[in-house]
Order: sequence, then C-alpha cells, then structure tokens
Amino acid sequence: MEEQRKKRQENVVAGVVGAFLGTLLGVVCTVVIGQLGYVASLSGLIMAVGALKGYELLGGRLSKKGAVISSALILVMTWLAHRLTWAIALTSAVGLGVFDSFQAIPELLEAGLLEGPAYWGDLVMLYLFTLLGAVPTIIGGLRSADLPDLPQGTASAQGGELPGLTLYPGSVAWMRPLRLSAAGAMFVGLVPGIALLLAGFANGAPLTFTLAAMGCIAASFVMMFFALPSIQLCYRSMNLMVRSGSTVWRVTLPMLNNADTYRFTKRTGAFRAIRWEILTEQEQEQLKVSVQRAVALLSSGQVMPGSALSAAVMPLPNLRIYKETRWLWKGTYSGRDGKEKKVAIPKAYEGFSPAQELEAESYYTGGSIWVSDSIFAFISFVTEEEPIPLGQAVIARLEFQMYGEEDPAVLGAIEFDGVPVTEFTRDKAGEMYPDWTGDENMWLKYGLEYSYDLNFDTDGKLVKFAVEKKYDVDWTGSGE
Repeated sequence: MEEQRKKRQENVVAGVVGAFLGTLLGVVCTVVIGQLGYVASLSGLIMAVGALKGYELLGGRLSKKGAVISSALILVMTWLAHRLTWAIALTSAVGLGVFDSFQAIPELLEAGLLEGPAYWGDLVMLYLFTLLGAVPTIIGGLRSADLPDLPQGTASAQGGELPGLTLYPGSVAWMRPLRLSAAGAMFVGLVPGIALLLAGFANGAPLTFTLAAMGCIAASFVMMFFALPSIQLCYRSMNLMVRSGSTVWRVTLPMLNNADTYRFTKRTGAFRAIRWEILTEQEQEQLKVSVQRAVALLSSGQVMPGSALSAAVMPLPNLRIYKETRWLWKGTYSGRDGKEKKVAIPKAYEGFSPAQELEAESYYTGGSIWVSDSIFAFISFVTEEEPIPLGQAVIARLEFQMYGEEDPAVLGAIEFDGVPVTEFTRDKAGEMYPDWTGDENMWLKYGLEYSYDLNFDTDGKLVKFAVEKKYDVDWTGSGE
C-alpha cells in the first residue's frame, strides 16, 4: 500500500525548462495572432496550458512548488508577449526597430501617444484568458500528483469472483444528436444576443439594441434550463452498466477511479471525461478487475452502505421499467431504506436491457395480465442453457380465460387464429382443426412439442384456450 502511494520523483530544473518552453509557445501564438489582426487574448489559454503541461512533462509531475514556479513564469511571459505584440505593431507606425519600440512603450503611454485604455485593457483580457487556462490545468495536475499509482497485477475479486459479470459501455455516437440539440438550444439566443451587443456598441449603445440583446441572452438561459435533461442524459451515458446475475449495477467511472485500490487509469478527467472508449486495452482490463472486486465486496456486505465505493458502484435491485422512450428507460429500484427510487437509464449501452434476467434452465410460473374485469392471460416462461432477459424468454405456457365476459365490443376485439372469438364456436373449431380430438366442451391436440386446449361453454362459445410447449426443465422444484 505504501509503495502504491509513493509519488513520482519531481525534477524541478527539468520542470522549469519545460515550463519555459511552454511559455515560449504561448509568446509565439500571442504575437502571431496579434499580427494577424485578431484578438490575442485567446493565446493566454495556450500560454497557461503550455507552461503547466511542459513542467509536468519534463519535471515528472506537477507539485505545488511546480505550480507556483510555472505561475510566476506565466505572469512574466504573458506581460512580455503582450508588450512585444504592441512593440511589433508600433514598428511600422513610428519607424523604430522592435527593440526600440519595446523600450519606448512606457514613454508613449505617459505622453498620451499610445491609448492607455486599449493597451491595459488588452493586457487584462490576456491575463483573464491565461487564468482561464491555468486554473483547471493546475487543479488537474495536482489531483493527478496526489493519486496513487495503479494497482499492480490482476488479482481476482476478494470474497470470490462473480460468474456472469457483463459490462456495457456507453456509446459516444449515441450522445451526438443530444449534444447538438442541447448546444443548439443554448446558442439560439446567445449568438444573436452577442451580435446585438456588438452592434449596439458600434452605434453608441442605443437602448433598443441593449434591451433586444438582453432579451436574447435571457431567452438563451431559459432554453438552457430546458436543455438540462438532455445534458444530464449525456453525462449519465458516460457511466458503465453492469449485470451480475439478476442485479443491474451502475458504475460511475471517475468516482471509481478516485478510489485508491480501484484505480484503473492515470487520467484525471480534468479536460476529457473518463469514458470506456478513451481507455487503453490495459486500462479496460484493469477496470474490469476493479468492477469485479467492487461488486463482490458490495454483494457480500464487506463494504458499508453509504461509502464512497457504494456510490461509485451502485446496485439497482428490483429494477422495474415503467416507461420507455426513444432515448431512455425510466424505472424504479429498491433503495437501501426499502423505498422505491426513480432512475433514468439512457439507451446508450449496446446490447443492454434493463429487464430482469432469468436464470438458465429454469421454469418461471408467470403472472396474470388482465384485459378486462373478466378476461385475463396467464403466462409462464422457460429458459434453456443461458440466462437471458425477461423480454427474450420463451413463453412456455399461455392461458387465456374469458369466463363471464358478455360485452360484444370487448370480445370482438379478440381474435384466435384470425377469427374473432365471437365467431369462434365449437363447430368452427372442428372445421378449422379436423385432426384434433375432444367433445362438445373441449377440443384438444397433444403434439410432440406443443399441446393445445380449447374450452367452450354450453352454448358452444370459446371461453378459454391454452398452448404449452414441453421442455426438459424441472418446474416443480423437486430436482427430479
């Protein structure tokens, strides 16, 4: 455990060199973008990320010391890049060399020959964008430095391996239409709002332009609120769905990766979300081991409910789906307190079905489906060599009873072999199936695989039919 927590060695000198090279890249970008006539503020992002990543790449890791050194270097080099950009611009205007123009900038500012608000405003914007790039990079780098090394080896799950563990990764292609629709909803008011603001500034900021721009931006926030469910659905599709036996588990990959002994990648997710498809083959194998260990421990009760691991790998026991749309399943599962909790599962997982999985070589005496107060169907299922979801199970027996139903409208909507049951009499059954046998109340056939049973009342009306397929499966539970 101690070896897992040892930090990678940091080379400060090499890190400073890497940070300096990264800032040089930022200086070049700032000058080039400025000379092309564009706002150079965006190059501040490159300056910050280049310096911090350069330190981490050559220095081994980004520590707090490295972050401070890199930040100081970023501040100095950002100031240098900004001043150099203005010096190059002044060269053609005042006829001086770049070095002379660089030195003359303070005097020109003091004399009022150079617009102070424009000069300092440009520097402030450059620092703001630099800050925008530096903050997440520092946070991600420090987080990566504090994480332990990946667990060594592929030891089997503690508490015993769980057979039949199946993983279902989310699909990025599935998320693309939702992402586009959410982005479109957010930008539909934001883009014209910014355009109106710029037009207003160009025309002296009249009240009409300002109010119209504020209305567009406000509408964009409203649309953003309506787009939140789509955004949340995209985020959920980055999870990993797992089926172990009859239980479905939801694995939140970043949370699992933050657990020391369950780490499967050195990625932090600071810039790119941790998803199955961005992992290497080795990382995917390590993830499988981590998930198996977590499921085994949680199933055996060795991990207390409410722990960080139980939040990262969460079971959805007794999962029941009550609504299905084009994009998701909505259902309920049993929480730890015994109460039903709602869950939305995106349809981003290829081959995954939230339906209950039936055990192999089993006979399930199913439930009743009521059509009306008097009509119901009774269904039983059977499975063969492999466990399968309930929706894919073979119906072993179907029994349909209509005793006591007298409403012609209800009966007229039910057909048997293409004939409405209101017309399906005992005589009609004899005409359609002359090779069957029975009497005036029953008409039967017992084949090698299937058996059929039609029951009629004293008036010859069909009141019950049943079909059953014979399986070599012990449905009595006796094991004989």
